[in-house]
Amino acid sequence: MIITITGLPGSGKTSVGKVLAKKLHIKFFSIGNMVREYAKENKISLMEMEKLIKNNKSMNKKIDDKQKKLLKKYKNFIIDSRIGAAIFKKADFRVYLHASLKKRAERIAKREKKSLKQALHETTIRERDELQQYRKHYGIDYRNRKYYNIFLNTENLDERDTADIIIKKISQENKNNIHY
Repeated sequence: MIITITGLPGSGKTSVGKVLAKKLHIKFFSIGNMVREYAKENKISLMEMEKLIKNNKSMNKKIDDKQKKLLKKYKNFIIDSRIGAAIFKKADFRVYLHASLKKRAERIAKREKKSLKQALHETTIRERDELQQYRKHYGIDYRNRKYYNIFLNTENLDERDTADIIIKKISQENKNNIHY
């Protein structure tokens, strides 16, 4: 089973992905972590890495190829990837998590130990830049519901509650697809 998890910054992708992977006993991968590892391996700052990704289609291709290699190595995994649903079109479940900008900024402020005002400002800029990047390099808006078969509002949910809801939806879907 392949599950992609997508959403705007602070929606809970990584936190939910980790909990879900643990509950389902399958591997979890985060593109954010892969990008950080790549930057570290190549001795470049994360800021430089973000500029490369934003402006360089070949860098995006390298990251996409790294994601696609997972299909050859694993039959079951969860991946937190902004455009995972577009890359893994045949994923069993393509999850989109969303919450209000204020709620997401509160989560980011807490996680990164910064003010809410700063988190709101940075998150707004990041979202705009990422949307432009994906439109430019892929011609997609990853927020479009057509890419997903599970769409959840995490506004008032923690990662465990969200993971439980996803597991319930997966169980229902699998039950509905059983043929006797």
